[in-house]
Amino acid sequence: MMFSQVNPDVLATALDLVGLDLDYPILGHSIFSEHKPEIALMNFNDVYALREKDEIAVIGAGMKPQTFQYENFKLIPKTANTQLEQKALSVIHVLNDLYEKKLYR
Repeated sequence: MMFSQVNPDVLATALDLVGLDLDYPILGHSIFSEHKPEIALMNFNDVYALREKDEIAVIGAGMKPQTFQYENFKLIPKTANTQLEQKALSVIHVLNDLYEKKLYR
């Protein structure tokens, strides 16, 4: 599978910065929102990370999934949380499908 370069929080944050109402059908949340969830999807090239509270699953093309604990601005490796890693992969597949089929409109 080829991962697309989609980061839903970028669009939400951009709309927030230009002062537009965020009631659009987008999947992300503005990083400036007071009501942002304790979850974030991040990506760099073909590497993605899904954060839930202080736990982060990192996955990417051609790499073994990894789980980290986020403490004091550091990522500390920990035992794999396969549920979080599978959730990260699921989110990426859904976003990729929405993007490729242009279903985000």
